[in-house]
Amino acid sequence: METNVVSSFSSFQNMRTEWNELANNFASPLLRHEWVSACMEALYPKRALPTVFIVHSGGRLRAAAPLMSVRRTIMPELETPGDALLEPSGFIYDSEEALMTLLDAVRETRRSFHLSRLGREAKETRALKHALAKGCVRVERDGASSLRIPLKHTWKDFEASISSGRRSDLRRYRRRAESLGEVAFEAVHPDAGTFAQPMEDLLRIEASGWKGQSRSAILSQPHVRKFYESYARSAAEQGMLRFFFLRIDGKIIAGRMAVEHSRRLWDLRMGYDETWCRCAPGVLLTHETLRYAVERGLEAYEFLGCAEVWERHWPCEEDHYVSLRAYPYSLKGQFSFAQDGCRVVSKKAVSAVQAGFNRVMRKAVAVPSATIYMEEGLPLIH
Repeated sequence: METNVVSSFSSFQNMRTEWNELANNFASPLLRHEWVSACMEALYPKRALPTVFIVHSGGRLRAAAPLMSVRRTIMPELETPGDALLEPSGFIYDSEEALMTLLDAVRETRRSFHLSRLGREAKETRALKHALAKGCVRVERDGASSLRIPLKHTWKDFEASISSGRRSDLRRYRRRAESLGEVAFEAVHPDAGTFAQPMEDLLRIEASGWKGQSRSAILSQPHVRKFYESYARSAAEQGMLRFFFLRIDGKIIAGRMAVEHSRRLWDLRMGYDETWCRCAPGVLLTHETLRYAVERGLEAYEFLGCAEVWERHWPCEEDHYVSLRAYPYSLKGQFSFAQDGCRVVSKKAVSAVQAGFNRVMRKAVAVPSATIYMEEGLPLIH
């Protein structure tokens, strides 16, 4: 088997067909070329370079590790594309032999790397831990979890799998919504020429509430917006893109962007108008989206992101992830280890100073008030 490194975006673009043929061995659309390409193009500064390790045999792509070379401080490091999106990541391969050849190629570069949110029980994670057992400092952290809803063959069977208390909540939310106007659910299957308007509707509704105020909405982050618009266009070309909207009297009160792939619906982004929060529009939209998925004959609904309490309205399965950092016993690797250690210490020091400053300020505000009260002969608490 022959190993190489693809280090230009244009060269990676030319791999689309063979990449997706290999990615078809895995259910996740996040391992396909459309997703990786959009991450590389939109989420990184120009000085970051693709560093994609590939394994070929017999003229066929056998394994690939999509990584980026990123210089956040002095020493560049390798990381999985799209770390900022907090979505699961991984490698693609067609056999254990190809996977081990791929991991050897990554390890032999003697460069430090950060692989975020790998499946805890995934084959590549176990193999990677074994490969890194010697010759480097390995730091493993919990990568949180995401939830999946297995779907039944019929909507009646699926609803019966929901607890009676949750079903009661869902009926109550629906009645509240219907008391406010005519409730309608819309599923949109756009192509590359028609995705722009539903995309605009989703961005607007997502930015209307706390996400807009906290600047975590897509519209508040130009690079994230560029990613989602680029990926949406590619997913629409592939016929995978889906938008879902909940309306009351024609007004959109909740929206979702997802992709339909490998008989599953993958939830990418959702937002709702908080002025309608009394009827839980996000929950109602999700319930209707699940009905759509059941009626399409899909086998599961993937929430992605990090597991949230509200997602447990429905019976879920849970996937757990780990994030791995590796620092080889080389000059570059240990320098990266030192600079990352300094960065962690600096963050803790800043947090400690900020906490101390806040305590001082609280006391400074409290003491004059207490002094005035004592001078006037008033009780300190009244």
